[in-house]
Amino acid sequence: RTDKFYIRRFEEERNMTVHILIDASASMDFGSGPHNKFDYAAMVGLGFSYMAYRNNERFLVNTFTDKVRYVRPGKGRDQLVSFFDYLRQHHAKGKSDFKQAMNEYRKRITTKSMIILISDFLYDLDEVREVLARYRKSEVFVIQVLDIEERNLSVSGDIILEDSETETKMRTFISHRMKQNYQDKLQEHIYHLKDLCEENDASFISVSTNTPIFETFYHMLK
Repeated sequence: RTDKFYIRRFEEERNMTVHILIDASASMDFGSGPHNKFDYAAMVGLGFSYMAYRNNERFLVNTFTDKVRYVRPGKGRDQLVSFFDYLRQHHAKGKSDFKQAMNEYRKRITTKSMIILISDFLYDLDEVREVLARYRKSEVFVIQVLDIEERNLSVSGDIILEDSETETKMRTFISHRMKQNYQDKLQEHIYHLKDLCEENDASFISVSTNTPIFETFYHMLK
């Protein structure tokens, strides 16, 4: 029994477990093209799952909002199919709490791990910093998914804005100057997010939902 225990411990330490966590809050339901942010994030997550499967690595795909929704793990190809079915049927909804969800999930990481976080990452950066610091012992990939409309903001004039998570509405007038200020602040947020990742030895990429999936993987893995 003792020999079997140490063999099992050796296998756990040698083999990488790939944890894929996909933001499924209401903000990920936004999309101006054929795919919303959650659909795109799910495709990226499934791509990483397939690579882990091909490398004979253990992999887990879960979604999160203000808490983590755990998908029952399986083995090999059957697990890959079950994850595909789950993500295909799942819809992004609910409020997000990145810090709370990630602190909850961290308790489940007990072996050598790769953590892949896929979200729009429109969170408070202090919370992101705290989470990344706590995950620093693992290999972490941070993948920010934004819709092209969020980056360029083509709307203008008198419009009604609705918060996708709280469903509160606000009427406002979007001028050219306001659009420029918005884009400047978004770029600043992305730059700071990238810096936080570098500080905590995490890989970072920011992609749009119209970016070809293969291109996203190329930039992540090159």
